[in-house]
Amino acid sequence: MSQVHSGTNLDRAATQHEAIYRDVIQSVASRYLVDERVVRRLYDQLKGSCATACSFDIPELGGAGEWSPGHVTGAPGADHSLRMRIDGLCSELAALIQGSETSAPEALTRKPHSAPASGRVDMPAGDSWWPASFGTPAASGDRFGMRYAFFPGARRLLIQQGARIDSHDTREYQVKGVAEMSGGTSELSFETDKGAVKLEEWKCVELH
Repeated sequence: MSQVHSGTNLDRAATQHEAIYRDVIQSVASRYLVDERVVRRLYDQLKGSCATACSFDIPELGGAGEWSPGHVTGAPGADHSLRMRIDGLCSELAALIQGSETSAPEALTRKPHSAPASGRVDMPAGDSWWPASFGTPAASGDRFGMRYAFFPGARRLLIQQGARIDSHDTREYQVKGVAEMSGGTSELSFETDKGAVKLEEWKCVELH
């Protein structure tokens, strides 16, 4: 009898675990500005691939394409900010499914039960999501499920998508905030002391 009771408890725990993650999907959909039903379909498809790949055809994300950890092909084309948005959405859902502490590609592609991927998970947090060593940002905010913070002393612009943080070398530019989008483009640009600059113009460097 004790074994049956134990199995029942495990089933109940698994059901509760699944319910918690599905509750998170509503928040994910809101942050990435995608219909919740679409996000749930992506979630279910990712579950079927052990969170390693999915295909999609979503008007909000530019149409049809495919995702795997660190890679987006198809609809976004050369639209860097849209590719980041898709990668962030799928990576965050994959991390939920895997129970991963991060949605970085190195973590999502490692074998189950292997050691954690090296990277940022052991870095102490600052007042918010950025590493404490960066101090206080001169500018910060969010847009399309992405958060940013600019640190002039380090000359770094940090971009967070899900649990992933990318670091960009802003060189001599002083970032003021996200630039207004025009002409139907969704490319991510930032207002600086030298005018608007596309994110892709700043080299992505290692986060220290």
